[in-house]
Amino acid sequence: MLTVLTPLHLLALQLGAWDESTALSHTNSSLATSLLRGFYQFFRLRSLLGSGVSRRDMFKKLCFITTCKGRLTHLRQTAPLMIAQPCSQLVLVDWACPEGSGDWIEQNLRGSKVVRILDDGPFHLSRARNLGFAHTDETDGDCICFIDADTMIRPEFSSIALGTMRKGTFLIMPKGRRGLGGVLVVSREEFSLSQHYDEQYVGYGREASDMRLALFYQGLRYVFLPPEIASPIDHGDDLRVTYYEDPDIRTGNLRNSERLRRKLDEWRARTGKEPPDIYFLGPE
Repeated sequence: MLTVLTPLHLLALQLGAWDESTALSHTNSSLATSLLRGFYQFFRLRSLLGSGVSRRDMFKKLCFITTCKGRLTHLRQTAPLMIAQPCSQLVLVDWACPEGSGDWIEQNLRGSKVVRILDDGPFHLSRARNLGFAHTDETDGDCICFIDADTMIRPEFSSIALGTMRKGTFLIMPKGRRGLGGVLVVSREEFSLSQHYDEQYVGYGREASDMRLALFYQGLRYVFLPPEIASPIDHGDDLRVTYYEDPDIRTGNLRNSERLRRKLDEWRARTGKEPPDIYFLGPE
């Protein structure tokens, strides 16, 4: 394990033989870890500039926005992975969490922001995400990552996201793995110009599909993140719907699917474009 950096280690980073997570796995020193992260960011920046990407088109900081009501067990596992990311900020929306998730974040992950929703009504994911975004500004990040409290991310997540993002794109996880549909990376500017999350979706499901499609019909191009970069914490459906207005996941999905179908018809009629396969209408 590394306790000091040598020219050979820096050469591996410079030539791309190591990605950030590989580099960090070779050190048990906090100083070496900090230096490796700094050098990785430097070589990533130089590589992007060498490929013709201008500084003006590069994104500099990723703001994670996650929400919590009764998911502190998951948040304890996932939030430290977010705040450990280089060039990042964490914003937690504590929706009257009975477990005091906001307090835990403030006590244990200094530098994070907490947005408290004191209304103890049913949990409303779209509204929570919109409120989280409304409480951020440019200093928190020029790029936003909406992410669920039960999503684990790898150490290189922010570096890959910031390195992949370009103006006019948004990043999502590939379909096929349940529990990762809530991951969305989009620029602050372009999310500001969007409809935001549709708060007419009540109960569980479809708001993330709606948001992806809204960005597509806004003219943005979707790009898939590497499938191994994130993974969900396995749990039952009872936890998914505990604090929703409708505790039946099936009826919530069916009702919200009908709304999404109507909106799809409107988007098709207005643009003449068929939607890409980045949404769900069946059981999730």
